[in-house]
Amino acid sequence: MTRLPLKKANNDVGVIISATFDINGDKVPITSQDLSNLQEGIKFSLSQPVTLGTANQFLSWLDDNLSPPFPANGLRGVIESIPTTPTPLNNIRQGLLDFLDADITITKLSVDTGSHEYSFGVSATPQSPIQIISQLSLDSIGVEISSTGEEPPEDGGDNG
Repeated sequence: MTRLPLKKANNDVGVIISATFDINGDKVPITSQDLSNLQEGIKFSLSQPVTLGTANQFLSWLDDNLSPPFPANGLRGVIESIPTTPTPLNNIRQGLLDFLDADITITKLSVDTGSHEYSFGVSATPQSPIQIISQLSLDSIGVEISSTGEEPPEDGGDNG
């Protein structure tokens, strides 16, 4: 059995793994870093954003696969029961309905098992901007969660 060297000498060959996944018909390549020194961990990242579908499609998937106690299709009914007057309340109602049809995209995915660093980003883009007030609308919203790999203080950071 041939083994990869644990320490890479000056003339050794590196090993990088690439894979392509099919997510909703989109080809998504994922690439690792050099795997010839596994003691340093494995690094991989998403090389391009991936649209997963709409929030409503995700909620339907939850219904079909996990049977949550509150059915996702009931959420639309709850939102539709919000009154259409006054106008600000209707704007909230319509914004929530529009959000159900927003495209959900993974914008960033990066993992480094050696340093315990990771980053995950996701965005939601409605089919058309969501009107908040007359001069302000929401075109998209996103969030990124990351960790530097540092251990939290033993007291949880509470110095009080």
